[in-house]
Amino acid sequence: MLRRGVDSVTCIACGTSVDEADAYEYHKHGDHTDDHSGDHADDARHDHAGDPPEYLCAACFDDLSPGDRDGLEQLLCGLQAGDVTTREFLTRYADAVQESET
Repeated sequence: MLRRGVDSVTCIACGTSVDEADAYEYHKHGDHTDDHSGDHADDARHDHAGDPPEYLCAACFDDLSPGDRDGLEQLLCGLQAGDVTTREFLTRYADAVQESET
């Protein structure tokens, strides 16, 4: 099946809709290196089995912190991210961060 026209994607950080060719592909495993050149090799793009692609707009990609994320996903899952209200999650997250700093 041929794709026609421009595909748009949604930035996972700000919700802005951008052309896929102008977006950065983001992987929660840390290898968010797509240069948004539009020259994507289909076999190299989605090499994380079962993970659908996620994208960042250029502005959000520029704001991305390259800091260490070891253990972050485990923490988020433990705090039930996505299963509780935003307020409850943020309270739990702030408490967990404070606890880890002491």
